[in-house]
Amino acid sequence: MSIVTVQLGQCGNQIGFEVFDALLSDSHSSQGLCSMRENEAYQASCKERFFSEEENGVPIARAVLVDMEPKVINQMLSKAAQSGQWKYGQHACFCQKQGSGNNWAYGAYIHQYTKFGIEEEDFLDSFTSLEQVVASYCNL
Repeated sequence: MSIVTVQLGQCGNQIGFEVFDALLSDSHSSQGLCSMRENEAYQASCKERFFSEEENGVPIARAVLVDMEPKVINQMLSKAAQSGQWKYGQHACFCQKQGSGNNWAYGAYIHQYTKFGIEEEDFLDSFTSLEQVVASYCNL
């Protein structure tokens, strides 16, 4: 049975890379904490479940990489390819073309300010009003 991982965001993609790297190094290790027969079964199941192979024998991780920006995904793709031991599939990545910083600011502006009913005021007045509301909750 194959397992496909979904790696979300910067943290998920970085941890996912480390997991696949560890799985592949385990599958090539001659020593294990178990008996030789159990260790061989573990190695075979790592390769079979978490990787597929290209025609040239290079293992391809069964993973989908998802992020708001391509920077981290590109880093993980190149890091895996540079290892020379395994890589990610070419069509296993989904990301936006722009960074997420502007998306966060836009979302905070729309959702936070409309939540307090101040969407019609200009930005500076809205920010001041929001500070006043937050300060009233903090008893400052």
